[in-house]
Amino acid sequence: MGVQQSRYSSDCADSTLKSLDLHRRAETGVFSDSESDVSGSDSDTDEENGVWMALPSALSSTGHTFRKIETKVVNEEEQLQLVKRRARKLARTTAGSAEDRADPVSPRDFHVIKVIGIGGMGRVLLVRYRKDGKLYAMKVVSKKSVKEKNMAARVLSERDVLGGTCHHSLVQLYWAFQTKDNLYFVMEYCPGGELSTHLERATRFTEEVAAFYAAELLLAVQQLHQHGILHRDLKPENILLTEDGHLKLVDFGISKFGITEATRGAKTICGSYEYLAPEILKGKEYGTAADWWAFGAVLYELLTGLPPWYSQNAKEMCKHVLYTPLSIPDFVSPEAEDLIRKLLSRNPYERLGSLHEGLEIQEHAFFRHIDWEMITFREVQPLIQPCPSPETIVRVVCSGIWAHLICLTLYRSMGVIFATNSQIYR
Repeated sequence: MGVQQSRYSSDCADSTLKSLDLHRRAETGVFSDSESDVSGSDSDTDEENGVWMALPSALSSTGHTFRKIETKVVNEEEQLQLVKRRARKLARTTAGSAEDRADPVSPRDFHVIKVIGIGGMGRVLLVRYRKDGKLYAMKVVSKKSVKEKNMAARVLSERDVLGGTCHHSLVQLYWAFQTKDNLYFVMEYCPGGELSTHLERATRFTEEVAAFYAAELLLAVQQLHQHGILHRDLKPENILLTEDGHLKLVDFGISKFGITEATRGAKTICGSYEYLAPEILKGKEYGTAADWWAFGAVLYELLTGLPPWYSQNAKEMCKHVLYTPLSIPDFVSPEAEDLIRKLLSRNPYERLGSLHEGLEIQEHAFFRHIDWEMITFREVQPLIQPCPSPETIVRVVCSGIWAHLICLTLYRSMGVIFATNSQIYR
């Protein structure tokens, strides 16, 4: 069985400079929605032919992610070369070999190490690609289950989002293929586990840690919105950490394409109750502002340990979201409180983030210590350092077949230490 290759190409430096220019115009009020890079994913041809795409990893537009530029003259050619160098460096750390992913693959090309997640859409396996020995997360979805549970739209949505976007803040899809009985997604493996797991251990994060991960999450949401994609399920459980502690956003099963406005485009009530915007709960039409509400709810949870208005009774919680004033603990700083209240505005037209793709959030005082350029290029050391993966430990001491055998032993006997026993994908 063969798979068709889809090559992704973009000039990272040009995209970054374009973002920089848009940011400058946004600060001066010269900004137009028509200038945003918004594109949907057209998968009709693939669906008709039953083709699942093999996708090389690449670096796409980094989005409008730059802080205010200081008033000093910078040689444009020098800046262009600097941006290109930083983009290439980031690409080397986030992308594998495109050539390795150009070949057709099948389940036989992967060695299964263990099950790392079981969810409504199938199971997720930790696998090793036999050709290069690298680890991946393989989601296996039964075609029979898709048909019985009427999940075709959800499966295709996840494939299209992963295939139509490529950014270091979003989990990467390397191959998608099918057999007679199953659909397969082969994605990058994030050994750091869910952000929610780290939050539970810490009870709540310091504002420095919360600001760092909120900043990386903001870039991921911006990237989706620039492609006209509404995530609709932002929560700590859908945020994974890489081996070095950087953020990866996952789970695009209920994402919606073609959403380019803050308050229009979507009508379906879906997501997790703790993070649903009031307009969704009321059954009204909604848009990208709903994701910024969820972003605010996630930030609240990172700082306090629980989502806003949390209750084990879902009906009661939804009622509080709609009508009860927001209560914020005294230990939260005035800057953080101000940002949260502006993000959790019940009026989507007044909600922070609804204008200029979240640029006004970046300019908020809560992020005053964030260097957005360094965050964009992942040049800031993450403030959470997950345990190293068994693969990394083995790589330090040995190689070849012995490394492979020792790595398997470590995963089977010590996997709980590395958070591989949690339900990583849902």
